[in-house]
Amino acid sequence: MSCEELFNRMGFNCIKRDDYTYRIDTPISFPDGEPISLYFIDRGNYVLVSDNADTLFHLSSVGMDVSDRKKWRGVSQIASAFGIKLENSGAVTGQALANGAHNLVARFMGAMLAIAEMEREYMGLADAPAQTAPRKAVQVDTEPTQMTATKAAGCL
Repeated sequence: MSCEELFNRMGFNCIKRDDYTYRIDTPISFPDGEPISLYFIDRGNYVLVSDNADTLFHLSSVGMDVSDRKKWRGVSQIASAFGIKLENSGAVTGQALANGAHNLVARFMGAMLAIAEMEREYMGLADAPAQTAPRKAVQVDTEPTQMTATKAAGCL
């Protein structure tokens, strides 16, 4: 079995968007089962990770009010605690030197898990055991598709 097959079996999916940008779906999910994903952007000497504003969009879809930036405070504080940033655009982002990419991704995923816990509390699920929705294995897609940084525009 190749590493690609193993990661696919474990629930990871990588979609190459262009020569520098990859969308990575993880087997880790928000309380409603939506996968937590990240965009990994390789800029040579440094790397960026972003949620492409998916997190605020998701929180809006489960009923949390993110209609103005003042209401983003909880997400911003969580991200900041992990050395990650909530941008004015609504995207949760981080950057690091290329040789620190593993640490950046770990901090980003830590922030996403903490935000998912905030959502669990909002939904009244804080005392219930966390569950991960089962997912089918998917093939790695190398065809670029349109990335939209404006999905959360209705929430901004």
